[in-house]
Amino acid sequence: MKVLILGISGWIGSSLHTRLQTKGVDVAGSWCHTMPPHPVKGVQFNQMMPEPLYKFIKIWQPDVVVNALEGLTDDAFRLHAQLCKSADEGAFKYVYVSTAASLERSADKTEKAEAKAKSRYGQFKASCEKLLNTKAGHLLVRTGSCHGVAPHKNTRTTDFLSYLQAGEALYFPDNLTQNHISIDDFSLELSKLIIENASGIKHILGAGPENELLFRRRLAKAFGYDEQLVQCGQKLEKDIHLDSADTENTATNNLIDELVNMPALQEYICKK
Repeated sequence: MKVLILGISGWIGSSLHTRLQTKGVDVAGSWCHTMPPHPVKGVQFNQMMPEPLYKFIKIWQPDVVVNALEGLTDDAFRLHAQLCKSADEGAFKYVYVSTAASLERSADKTEKAEAKAKSRYGQFKASCEKLLNTKAGHLLVRTGSCHGVAPHKNTRTTDFLSYLQAGEALYFPDNLTQNHISIDDFSLELSKLIIENASGIKHILGAGPENELLFRRRLAKAFGYDEQLVQCGQKLEKDIHLDSADTENTATNNLIDELVNMPALQEYICKK
């Protein structure tokens, strides 16, 4: 199997690359500015000028293209639309990585839900989802709030711990519920779906959903910080979480223990 990961130097792409390689998958990737932290064949391109990517796809002929790109631009949307078109024409199987934010305003939070969002990010993801023909064998994957580390960028986890380390208070709404999952577990479950040639809509979830304020306080305490540094902030209109009828694709990791034991996060443990 040949898998092309768009955004292979990013958080999801880098972790997925490692997972697929360990399973013997032939992996290539694309990147924009930052080279991948590991040797990989592929192509560098700008979403404003995607021709180098299209040329690489034509030459390498991947079985699967995974879109793990970041960005909310018109260029990103046009690229996604062209990839959907090529996939529908049989050029490759297309896997699009989306988020719980696409269902912000949906009463139903399962795989059958119609994407309705409020935030700009959620609306962009919902618009992209509607272009993907999951009935034609392609795969849409939604996930919640991923935590962990990335090779050469900050993550929500390292940003949070950095503020605590500096003794700065952080504010989270007390009525926000999210699914929490480690990036390692997410990429593991996604790699399984790719290798199994899964299609349709799949939710890859953590053990939640859990109140975001309480989760952050538990995370702060686990790293040795005062829970009171995590305070109640502005309320949100809607929760951002997922439900699933497909328990086979639900991870049940003990996320906080996993984060505390990550070698790359040891520097954030309070030493007092």
